[in-house]
Amino acid sequence: MVQAAVSSRLVLSEHRWLRFLTLALFYVAQGVPAGVTIIAIPAWAAANGASDEAVASLVAAAYAVPSFKFLIGPVVDRYVYIPMGRRRPWLIGAQVLMTLGWLGAAIIAPGPHDTALLIAVTFLVSGTTAVQDVAADGLATDILEERETGSAGAFTFGSAVISMAATGGLAGYLFQNFGSQATFLATLPLIAVVTILAILVLERPGERRLPWSNGEASEQAQATRAQAWLPLAVAVFRQVITRDSLIFIAIILATGLGAGMITPLLPIYGTAIVGLDTAGFATLQSSIAVPTAAISMVVLAALAPRLGLRLTLVVILALDGALVLLWAIDPLVLTAFAAFAGYLVIYGTLSAFRQMAMQGMRMALSETRVGATQMTVYNSLGNLPLSLGAGLFALLGGSGALTIVLGTAGALLVVGAVLTLLLRIGRREPRPVSIPQS
Repeated sequence: MVQAAVSSRLVLSEHRWLRFLTLALFYVAQGVPAGVTIIAIPAWAAANGASDEAVASLVAAAYAVPSFKFLIGPVVDRYVYIPMGRRRPWLIGAQVLMTLGWLGAAIIAPGPHDTALLIAVTFLVSGTTAVQDVAADGLATDILEERETGSAGAFTFGSAVISMAATGGLAGYLFQNFGSQATFLATLPLIAVVTILAILVLERPGERRLPWSNGEASEQAQATRAQAWLPLAVAVFRQVITRDSLIFIAIILATGLGAGMITPLLPIYGTAIVGLDTAGFATLQSSIAVPTAAISMVVLAALAPRLGLRLTLVVILALDGALVLLWAIDPLVLTAFAAFAGYLVIYGTLSAFRQMAMQGMRMALSETRVGATQMTVYNSLGNLPLSLGAGLFALLGGSGALTIVLGTAGALLVVGAVLTLLLRIGRREPRPVSIPQS
């Protein structure tokens, strides 16, 4: 009876607080390897005299596998051991491999010049993290109610950002002062705890906790599984070209272009105009990232259910655009350090708000049956305009044409706010997409 009572309390579909906590911890677990592989390992290698080519290869390895998440999504949607739920088998498998990879890295204990070993470790943990990320996105689309997506987007994205920044800083210190073995062992417990969590929770009542446990597939899981590739592809295409989805893609492009123009401008402005050195600007920006993410996460989680996700995103984008347009009126107004730092705090907070709200919108628009694939489509599309925005920054004249650059970036963010007003999401239930089973 005790086991049954515990099991009933650990069912995600039955408890809102458990859904939020579990998803947040899954995204925290993603931030740990990201902080180590993207921030700490390259910095450790560089600080110990590794060549530019070696450092570049470490960074490339960290980003290589996640760049192909759009290929992982269809596999996660298509193949599953359904008695354990649609997403938990993938989550458990990915978390177990992350844990074993971390333990193996601690045993091998590579040094800062063991580039090949560090790349191998990075590939392994990045690959398993990418699978976990896609499965966690799919789980969110499966179990969250529409009214929860705004708050969930805040908690999940905020948890990943804070975890990555905090782990990157901690791991950088540990690598430099205690070596790789101590670093991997110190960060292992959090990954292991989330692995245990993935095993303990159930998606829906009556499912199996493990393959040899008692239980059976839920009706919801059976009804939403895809059993053939072609119907899955057709369903994804149909869902992506719906009215709200196409509008959201336009929002992604407009806001991504605007934000992509600001991204290269900030370090240029901070170093060339404000007078900071590279280390000073990096320290200032990183010290702002964690508190702004934490504040944004808490405020947005409370705000989104009251205003609705659509209106919340409208307000955020309007404020974001207005802030940039105000800077365009007098581009040299931030030349003093205090003014520039204050602007970074406000812009960083709005940027975190924007990214968290966009994450919630992606969840809200992704249909249950193809959620993992649809989320990866939106995430992949989100990276393209950021790169194009950096190119547009240079094309318009860069730091030599600040009024034009800032005016264009601010206008694009305002366009995103106007487009968001056209969305129907949050005003009526999204139409489910039917997947033929054969």
